[in-house]
Amino acid sequence: MTAAEALLRRQEVGGDIKSVVRVMKSLSAVSIKQYDTAVKTLEEYHFSVRLGLQAVLQQAALTPRVEPFPGAAEAYIVFGSDRGLCGRFNETAVKRVAVRLSDAEKNGRKTFVLVIGARAAAYLEASNTLCSNVLPVPGAVKAVSETVESILMWIDEKHEQDKIGNVVVFNNSRTLESLAVAQEQQLLPVTEQWLSQLKEESWPSRGLPAFSVAADKLFSILIREHLFISLFRATAESIASEHASRLSAMQRAERHIDEYLEALGAEIREDRQNSITQELLDIVASYNVLLERDDSEAEI
Repeated sequence: MTAAEALLRRQEVGGDIKSVVRVMKSLSAVSIKQYDTAVKTLEEYHFSVRLGLQAVLQQAALTPRVEPFPGAAEAYIVFGSDRGLCGRFNETAVKRVAVRLSDAEKNGRKTFVLVIGARAAAYLEASNTLCSNVLPVPGAVKAVSETVESILMWIDEKHEQDKIGNVVVFNNSRTLESLAVAQEQQLLPVTEQWLSQLKEESWPSRGLPAFSVAADKLFSILIREHLFISLFRATAESIASEHASRLSAMQRAERHIDEYLEALGAEIREDRQNSITQELLDIVASYNVLLERDDSEAEI
């Protein structure tokens, strides 16, 4: 392969990579919108669940346990990604949980870690953190509910087998200042402050609704729905943040590819000009040789 052919081959490969980057940009942009829409839609359902909890708390004398048992183990749920090309997204996601795990180890507390995303799990394992379980990141909005149900089943299992107390969720979300900001949310137990706030809020209509189910059973059902919504939101926000980080990374990659192709194009044009110049010089040199030979023959 000549130098010119090698340059053209590099230009072709650069164009192919740019096409892949454009496709990934488009997919990320579409995905961000889908997950943002899912979160906004979920808020309406969350409002209904909050009203149900408020009605139960205001009509029934419930004393839910809001403090974990002494010496109870802790469970951490970490959201990351299965794929790369998203900057420091996974590092940001696991940085805070690594600090919490270190504190728990110093205090002698047993911990269990559920990671959603193989890349985040790899980061934790690189820091000598054993992951109890790893789940794949849902590939579409419709698959989020299945993932959330799997997380809830894992929490139930740890409650029964290992008597876990605190359940804390770590995920990235977008803000106006950053595409991936680490968030920490205590999922269980629900705080007494939150329950008191719900109970003291004014009801939006004249009368409270009646319910025929036992208050404690209805309360448990509504709390589980609250947990489902909280996990669904954390999952959707994390995936939207991942796609936003990947979109930003692909935009940077596209700029670098454009600069590379521009420099490569200049190199190809220079190589072609050098080749043309060399051919012209060869023609002129050959012509001069022919002239010298004709002059020699004429003298003879």
